[in-house]
Amino acid sequence: MLSHFGRPDGKPNPKFSLKSIAQEVERYLKQPVAFADDCVGSVAEMPSCAHTWSVIVLENTRFHPEEEANDPAFAKQLAKLATCL
Repeated sequence: MLSHFGRPDGKPNPKFSLKSIAQEVERYLKQPVAFADDCVGSVAEMPSCAHTWSVIVLENTRFHPEEEANDPAFAKQLAKLATCL
């Protein structure tokens, strides 16, 4: 799962973390849900465990200034995640 939430001005802010969303999704689905501390890069790709989880919640895309700037390179990083699973 990938989303943006709030207006954290392009930097991490615990108030806008999607970790609590991951916990709620886990409670709703009644199954483990993984959480990645970022939405891009090796942390988001979780290469060693992605296949073992049916749901992975990635951190807020708005923690990156490139998200609101509609940066094409950032969009490619996000799209890469959808095509590798």
